Amino acid sequence: MFDALGYQIQRKRPVSWGSDAFVDQRRLLEDPPVRVVMDVGANLGDTVQQYRAAFPGATIYAFEPFPAVCRQLVERFADDARIRVHESAVTDTAGTRRFY
Repeated sequence: MFDALGYQIQRKRPVSWGSDAFVDQRRLLEDPPVRVVMDVGANLGDTVQQYRAAFPGATIYAFEPFPAVCRQLVERFADDARIRVHESAVTDTAGTRRFY
């Protein structure tokens, strides 16, 4: 009956390890406070937003290689001086490559 109305019923449980990666990271990294977060492949910044909420005092470095996507990322976080956007990819070797 609830499914037909668009509802899903679940038992409420306390948040446990493994159910939310950001909650797990906050628990593991709470002392000393996180000061730097690297988001490699930041895309439009949804993960950046979650890291900002999880670690409000951290500087977040967001790397996004695609120019049009990077511009949107820059615009989205223009008001947050501790989010630093870089239009580049991250790899284990220096150089220029074609990116698909």
